[in-house]
Amino acid sequence: TVLYWFGIWSQFGAIPEVFDTKEEAPTNARDSPLRPELIEALFYLSLALPGDLQVFQIASSIANALNNQSRVACGFASVADVRTKRLDDRMDSFFLS
Repeated sequence: TVLYWFGIWSQFGAIPEVFDTKEEAPTNARDSPLRPELIEALFYLSLALPGDLQVFQIASSIANALNNQSRVACGFASVADVRTKRLDDRMDSFFLS
């Protein structure tokens, strides 16, 4: 499951809020509100699989992408459209958790 979602992340640089798994494409809800669940899952996976280089590389890739694509002067911005990488003017508080 983590590899599937990382594949989507790799394709769009973010995970769309709604993704049609049958069509393998985002729906009209193309935003990505900086949900931390994938990073959290990778953290727990790294605890279960210590020394697994692939888990570390996936986590590093996502963390670097967030820092490079979503960082703004006052924090991090949600992605308004995963296809165009346009940023939204918001950062939900749960992202800081």
